[in-house]
Amino acid sequence: MGRIKMDKRSDLKNHVYEVIHTRIIHGIYEPGSMIYEQTLTQELGISRTPVREALNKIEQEGFIRIMPKKGVMVKEITVADMGEIFQVREELEPVIVRLAGPYLSREELLAFKEQFDNEPEQWGEMLGADELPLDTRFHLYIIENCHNSFFMDFMKKIFDRNTQLVIFSKQHKLNSYDARPEHLEIIQHLLEGNYNQASEVMKRHVIQNRNQLIGRLLHYHIS
Repeated sequence: MGRIKMDKRSDLKNHVYEVIHTRIIHGIYEPGSMIYEQTLTQELGISRTPVREALNKIEQEGFIRIMPKKGVMVKEITVADMGEIFQVREELEPVIVRLAGPYLSREELLAFKEQFDNEPEQWGEMLGADELPLDTRFHLYIIENCHNSFFMDFMKKIFDRNTQLVIFSKQHKLNSYDARPEHLEIIQHLLEGNYNQASEVMKRHVIQNRNQLIGRLLHYHIS
């Protein structure tokens, strides 16, 4: 009986975690904004315990700062944070493309190609409250097929922060950089089995994206 209660408590904590985590990633709780335990408990109709447990976990992941008697603040996105995210991506994603290449579905790649190619006005937009931008979904598709569980777990954490950054940049119009040609070039190399060339384009793409976003984030903070 106790085990069943523990499972239910764990499920509730995980549910609360997913709700808060998703809202942070998708910019519903923007960087610098405050989250209040009492508001969450009332909204979700639950006690404070699972809310606190979820918030503690999210704080350990680096997304928030819990301030006793004040509330919970969503951490600002800094240029240093961005630099660290892109440093990891620049080193690992080219390797991951080579690893994933042989396992990627031709049908999936062609579907991504069609979306990038035929719907340019929507390529980076949100399609729903819980859905990721197309460019993020493309990168995650490659990561999820690299057949290395350590890379997959690590990069999914990196992409949580990266997705928060991407959505924040779109909400505040910080990113006018059109990466569609690079994504299409990567897809074409993958379709042709040119995994080393796909890796080279991926590295160039990550560097270009980093340079564009850092410049615009600096301008945003200064202005």
